[in-house]
Amino acid sequence: MVHRLLVSILVLCAAVGCNVLGPNECGTPNRSVLAQGSISAGAAGATVGIREDQAGDSVRRTVSWSVSSNVKPRITRVELRDSSDGTFIALFGLTKPLPTPPADIVVSNAMGLPYDWPLPIDDLRRRLAAGKIVVELQTDLPDRPLIRVALTAQVTDWHRDRCPD
Repeated sequence: MVHRLLVSILVLCAAVGCNVLGPNECGTPNRSVLAQGSISAGAAGATVGIREDQAGDSVRRTVSWSVSSNVKPRITRVELRDSSDGTFIALFGLTKPLPTPPADIVVSNAMGLPYDWPLPIDDLRRRLAAGKIVVELQTDLPDRPLIRVALTAQVTDWHRDRCPD
């Protein structure tokens, strides 16, 4: 009798544990693209990323970027461009006010620069994933008015974090 009760409790705990912990133990479905580049042994570096997290029927998107440079105080403008044809994609302006992003997009950056996107986020993601993005740093340096940083992308398709293989 005690043995049967103990087995029943163990089975019940295992079933409850699987149902309660099972779907959530792996985290929410997400995907990302992270594009990074650097030039001249640390003279300039840039990172641009998009992460998408699915929660139920909605997808929350986070766009992030950072720029590092030994000429950072001399940077006057930072732009994203399509490296294949030079098409303007976005401006990280130094004095422009931060636009109000769509409700499903969170914008963050390490420089405190605003993000202005004339390009839809899905198009930006596709171009980042294809390695077609370059970051242009305009400076007030007479000998180096433009620094171009090509980005190489790492793409992670939809998955759940912390899931056992």
